[in-house]
Amino acid sequence: MKSHLAREVAAVAAGLLLAVAIYSPAGAKTSALPQPAGCPSPAVPGLGTRTPVLLVHGFNEGPFVWNEGTPSMLDAIGAIPNVKAVAFNYYAERTSWVTDPLIGACLATWITDLATASMNAGGPGKVIIVAHSMGGLAVRCAVEP
Repeated sequence: MKSHLAREVAAVAAGLLLAVAIYSPAGAKTSALPQPAGCPSPAVPGLGTRTPVLLVHGFNEGPFVWNEGTPSMLDAIGAIPNVKAVAFNYYAERTSWVTDPLIGACLATWITDLATASMNAGGPGKVIIVAHSMGGLAVRCAVEP
């Protein structure tokens, strides 16, 4: 059964035909891909014990897509207690395939780092991932061995 928090995030995402997954480093592995040079840190000020919700945009889009609409996806998720929305940005590589090191491998680093930061702060150590279109394939590339 999904947690209450996961149900709320899934309800926000459902109308947008998005993939929603929960990743926890315990018992799971991110891809064995090495962290690429040029992969920025997913440092999230104010994460604390809140659960990170990682938004991954689709092909030929950018993180700006999460700011569209009223309310925007970022606003809707931000209204859920105890979560922190974070947008993964692969805009510069948006027309590349998910195996591009700055997409799949970098996303794997972000997922692991966010889960670790959550765990180290006393949070759940899990990341809720919301992905659109090719973003879902990028997530699969990042979390499958």
